[in-house]
Amino acid sequence: MLPASIQVCPVELPGRGRRGGETAIDDVRELANVLARSLPLADKPYAIFGTCLGAIVGYELACTIDDSRCAPMPLALFSAAVSPPHLYAIAVMKIYLNRKLG
Repeated sequence: MLPASIQVCPVELPGRGRRGGETAIDDVRELANVLARSLPLADKPYAIFGTCLGAIVGYELACTIDDSRCAPMPLALFSAAVSPPHLYAIAVMKIYLNRKLG
């Protein structure tokens, strides 16, 4: 349970959940760019949390914010159920190659 001073703002992505009728964005960098410019990130300190693919999107979101300076940087990035950023591309590539060749 989080203290009352912390507000949780879940994000539903285009093409998922209640936004299922919208066109999904299938490029993680494009999705991060859309989120960086549409989420209300400028008025309060915030952190990013993501699980699995959400962790990858969160990482790319933080990189996009850092590169574009379109919002203040998050206080923290919490990721779960995913390899570190410098390893996840290698892990995904190995899975893809094993499925393609197997």
